Amino acid sequence: MSGPQPERHAPPAPQIAVLGFLIGRLRGQGWLGDRDYQYTKRVSGSWVAGGHHLLLEMCADYPLRDGLCDSHSVALIVSPGPEEGSLVSRAYTDGGSVIDYRPVPTAGGLVFDDRVPHGVRARRARKVLRVTGFGYEETLEVERDDGGFVPYAKIELHRMGE
Repeated sequence: MSGPQPERHAPPAPQIAVLGFLIGRLRGQGWLGDRDYQYTKRVSGSWVAGGHHLLLEMCADYPLRDGLCDSHSVALIVSPGPEEGSLVSRAYTDGGSVIDYRPVPTAGGLVFDDRVPHGVRARRARKVLRVTGFGYEETLEVERDDGGFVPYAKIELHRMGE
């Protein structure tokens, strides 16, 4: 008796097909804080479990003053939510944390509430992913006192080979 056979290129479930821009291998360099601090990020996205879920594996490298690098990796699973058209996701960090998100598809990508960065005084933060011709752009925005959002970090992720 043989075990289950791996599925090759399973089509995504209709509810998460809008996340197709996250499929593949992407890499980019971005800025955070005062814009002169650069970091890099690598992302690998694939449909899993018969296309019913999206698995994103991400690694970000932050250079330190001593020449070393602070690296962080995350595995994120995005699934259809309980309501029609809704999504749910759960991130598993290299520090052992588990973080739940409620991503919302937009006309040009995706938006979801995120954690406020360390040392930043803000009530809320959100990530905005915008589809581009080369992959996608990811912006972390923090909420100002007046309720508006301003960019805190931004990175352009390009498909490998493009």
